[in-house]
Amino acid sequence: MAFIDAAIAPFSRQFPGLAPASEQQLDPGHLGDVLGSLPAARIGLVPAMRPADVLPLIGWAPSDWSASALAVAAVLRSWEERFGARLLEVGFAEIRLLVQRPPRGLDAARRVAAEHYAFADECGECGAISYVAQITASLLNQPAVWQFCWD
Repeated sequence: MAFIDAAIAPFSRQFPGLAPASEQQLDPGHLGDVLGSLPAARIGLVPAMRPADVLPLIGWAPSDWSASALAVAAVLRSWEERFGARLLEVGFAEIRLLVQRPPRGLDAARRVAAEHYAFADECGECGAISYVAQITASLLNQPAVWQFCWD
């Protein structure tokens, strides 16, 4: 239990609620630089009304979740609306999002970090144990790409 308390600090075991939407967009040039720094990848075209709907349509689900990606899609829809987060990359047990309106400031980043912690086994770097404090730092330092892994 002490591990969980340390992992979710500064919050208690009660979920703090959803983070407020962010209105301030990252500079388009910055987003272009971020995309340009990523390795080459294949493009998948899926007929979907919005990016969050792609995962259930292709039958993808995190490796340790149920057989459906509907819960993941619901979270992604919320992040699309509040932060301009769009599905960027899909792997076997990981996804990455490109984020146009990341949280600004420490308090907002902490609230989003609590959501990330509740959402995925690992946030940021796959294979790393994620604490709310670590996720918060990554949101402030590298706000344009959010990465999630499940094992």
